[in-house]
Amino acid sequence: MTNDPAVFFYHGQKTDKIGRDAYTAVVVEEGCAEIAKYAFAYWENLISVTIPEGVRRIGNGAFWCCENLTSVDLPESVTEIGAYAFALTGLTSAKIPSGVKEIGERTFVSCEALKKVELPDGLLRIGKRAFCYCESLESAEIPDTVTEIGESAFSCCSSLPSVTIPGGVRIIEEDAFSACLALSSLTIGNGVEVIGWSAFYGCSSLSSLTLPESVRVLDDFSFHGCKALTSLTIPDGVETVGRFAFGFSHALASVSVGASVKSVWSNAFDGCFALTNVAFAEPEGWYVKRQWFSRPAPLSLSDPAEAAKLMKADRDQRRWFRK
Repeated sequence: MTNDPAVFFYHGQKTDKIGRDAYTAVVVEEGCAEIAKYAFAYWENLISVTIPEGVRRIGNGAFWCCENLTSVDLPESVTEIGAYAFALTGLTSAKIPSGVKEIGERTFVSCEALKKVELPDGLLRIGKRAFCYCESLESAEIPDTVTEIGESAFSCCSSLPSVTIPGGVRIIEEDAFSACLALSSLTIGNGVEVIGWSAFYGCSSLSSLTLPESVRVLDDFSFHGCKALTSLTIPDGVETVGRFAFGFSHALASVSVGASVKSVWSNAFDGCFALTNVAFAEPEGWYVKRQWFSRPAPLSLSDPAEAAKLMKADRDQRRWFRK
């Protein structure tokens, strides 16, 4: 055991504020099963942590705001990592142990230097804002075992170039990948049913999109501001296309709408200035209710060019529906 006065030996004792300025290293001692919540929060001079096998849980906010902590090796014994555990740290990479089933809420939020995360097979859930504002994140492969990706989980990961979402994820939650500015490759697994509100809002590098036939709902703003998209096929299976779902996708010129679609908001393609062709597989039987108290008026959508013009002209929030 070193006598270095800058090293703090932790065995589960209360830490309070004792190490915020005094210590640069923490050694968790053998036999300690848990790092308590907020144990080392705001230890701004901390640059090194040694965690032995046997530690099972890292508590909420355990290393919150340790800005100079750039690396940590998590032993395989760890099965639980709490909310905010490594939020606002200087970590550049993270390997999650194989026994961890859930990444907690905001666990790595605002880790601006984090470039790579290794997520284990067996992981089931990625919590709300788990990696939000990880602006340097370039690699985060989501295992096939994941069934839930929480709200804003990867929002503002502006360096993330590719994402594959497993088919076991039924709902891509609100803002899950919004403002991922470098995202150019997106694979959505067959099994995903709902693409949530603003899920891919502002993914301005996304130039192609293939939606699986399992998708039922494209929620409001789901792909708003995807400026590089040039064409789109809304497959059979989709029933609803929400408000501004593809709004301000400036390069979008051609859209094919599957026969299963029964509801499209008139402003779903608002701001798509290049749009010249909207081909409905079922162009008959469409109506629009222009005022809440008025009778539905029929729409003529058999000509793709005219349908595009009509959609671009009708910028109010009105629902087009098929009886």
